[in-house]
Amino acid sequence: LMFARTLDLRERIQASWETVSKTYLAIVEGVPSPPEGVIDNFLTEGTDLTVRASRTERPGSKRAISRYRLLSTRGRCSLVEVAIETGRKHQIRVHMAGLGCPVIGDKRYAATFNGAGRLGLHAWKLAFDHPVSGKRVELESPFPAVLRKVVSG
Repeated sequence: LMFARTLDLRERIQASWETVSKTYLAIVEGVPSPPEGVIDNFLTEGTDLTVRASRTERPGSKRAISRYRLLSTRGRCSLVEVAIETGRKHQIRVHMAGLGCPVIGDKRYAATFNGAGRLGLHAWKLAFDHPVSGKRVELESPFPAVLRKVVSG
């Protein structure tokens, strides 16, 4: 979540939103195969509010691109880094479930394990060009202890 102090700054950031780098950590069930890759498909939200992926564009669908990389595996779970090029509703959740590795705690997308008592998804890094100075700003949010415990013991 990002806030701007003025309307002008907000508009500048929004105008350059495509250059903002957004990276997440996800704890998923199983082990993604291959261990790293790009998922590029189209997402459509149904009347039941569940988002579904398709390889081809459909009425109302939006293109969604995620790059993922397996970081570690422990027991029945894996820690995956996911960088999103687009920011679609439930994008990471749908993409990981599509690999057969749903995010833990995510019953909507077929998860059966919830070792953290919450969704195993964490907004980790955000990088953007400062709207005034133009310098690259990189922010990082520490991985929550409750999630770390699931993948480290």
